[in-house]
Amino acid sequence: MNTKIRWVFPHTAEGVGRAHQYQGEGTNDCGPTCLAMAINLLAWQRGFITEPHAVTKTLLAAAMQHASGWMGLGGYRMRWDVFGFPTRGATFARWGMVRAFNAVNRHWQALGYASLGRASFRARGRKVHLLDNIARNCITTVRWVWENPYKTGTHWVNVVGYDAEADAFLVLNPALPHNAATPAQNVQPVPWRVFDDWWRRPFFCSRNQMLTFGADG
Repeated sequence: MNTKIRWVFPHTAEGVGRAHQYQGEGTNDCGPTCLAMAINLLAWQRGFITEPHAVTKTLLAAAMQHASGWMGLGGYRMRWDVFGFPTRGATFARWGMVRAFNAVNRHWQALGYASLGRASFRARGRKVHLLDNIARNCITTVRWVWENPYKTGTHWVNVVGYDAEADAFLVLNPALPHNAATPAQNVQPVPWRVFDDWWRRPFFCSRNQMLTFGADG
């Protein structure tokens, strides 16, 4: 066992990898897929479920679209192209993810369960914030930004661990097909220099965007 690797609950590659979900070929559903994985890991951590697949990305995509405001700008998925941007199925409405998490959490509490914790957004996040979230068993969803984000897009992934020896973050990437036979292979190691390059690119005047799910208080 590599003692230099830090994990969120359940603290193993096999355990965390079981929570992975695939967003689906040809979709932009990385947002709700990441959120579904985060909710399942938090519910599993708190002992509410025994298998981390109670919530699916299909359920979350519907909830996030329902939360949409004017022209979908407040939710997850926009139905129109706006000023030439490729916004059909776009994933840039981070507050839709926060609202969807809060809506699921309220429903969870109405069923008699304890809270899954708070959801928060931060721009200009740093490496120390990612490491602190891992130490607190919080799930961090970060936005990777490609070289031309308004044409080639952006992508959400979940940070679930850190390998200090390799200086690499370990992520659940919804763009990768799910491997049920060997769950540990669902965890993707990404060297910090690569991770940081994708993370720090600006997108709509903001960079290093991160969502934290599961904080207490």
